Amino acid sequence: MMKKWILWAAAALVVIGCMIGGISMQMLDWDFMRLDTEKGEWKEEQFAAGEIEKIIVSGASLPVLVETSEDDSIHVLVYITETKNVRAAKQDNVLNIYAQETFNKHILFQMFGGLKSIWNGIVVQIPDSYAGSVELKNDNGSVTASELKISGDLSAVNENGRISMENVSARSVSAENSNGSVHLEYVTTVEEVKTKNSNGSTWIEGAAAKTAEFSGSNGRVALEEVSASESLKAQNNNGSIRIEEVSSPFISLTNSNGSVKGNINGRRADYRVASNTKNGFCNLVSNADVSRPYLLEVENDNGSTRIEFSEN
Repeated sequence: MMKKWILWAAAALVVIGCMIGGISMQMLDWDFMRLDTEKGEWKEEQFAAGEIEKIIVSGASLPVLVETSEDDSIHVLVYITETKNVRAAKQDNVLNIYAQETFNKHILFQMFGGLKSIWNGIVVQIPDSYAGSVELKNDNGSVTASELKISGDLSAVNENGRISMENVSARSVSAENSNGSVHLEYVTTVEEVKTKNSNGSTWIEGAAAKTAEFSGSNGRVALEEVSASESLKAQNNNGSIRIEEVSSPFISLTNSNGSVKGNINGRRADYRVASNTKNGFCNLVSNADVSRPYLLEVENDNGSTRIEFSEN
């Protein structure tokens, strides 16, 4: 009993020591974003945005971050070492940014939202004036787009890593992932927003588009304050669907082996309802009243269904 108590006390002291050390180094303004296990240097290349119609970024296990440029140029920043070789090459009107090999993976560690240890990846800064498209690709690494506004399409494809977009505006946005989460927050598009995810959760908050489509498998699909002027569709398999304050004249929710729950920002009297739930409770009553301008379709197999409206 005494030995177990001593071990717990020692573990607590180690944790406290790490916390104090981390806070101290953070207060001393250590720049952990520029630390690397290998000696190297940050390299920046600059390109004229008006000469580029498409940007393709391939991370190859390196974290990818795309954000807004402070001027009218495209900036590519990478931390170069002897074993890390990232190229940025312009051919015709296409800018290809790619890692030529897979590098040692480093741990990103955060304490109190500020302390970050070893981080090395690809940073691309794009101005608001950029009128082309952006394609982001990765495997075994994260893909992040933040504070980005472009006139073209934005797409992200990943495997074994997270896809995150926050405060993004584009003509259309698509995100496809496997074995990782998809998180879109305050994404606005002229046309569509579309996600597909397997073996990971999907969380969409504050998205607005003409059409919205979200597909999941083996993970939760959660939509909050999502609006689509034409249609909104959510489909899942082996996971729940949760909606909060969503709005669209056509809403389709399809699930298998999971519940469908939440609320619609609209009047119940405005929606025709086509509901089919097997092996579970359902609070919806189907009606085919053609005088109702909107349509709600819900199909659920092996799970309960409970959908409410903000108004009757």
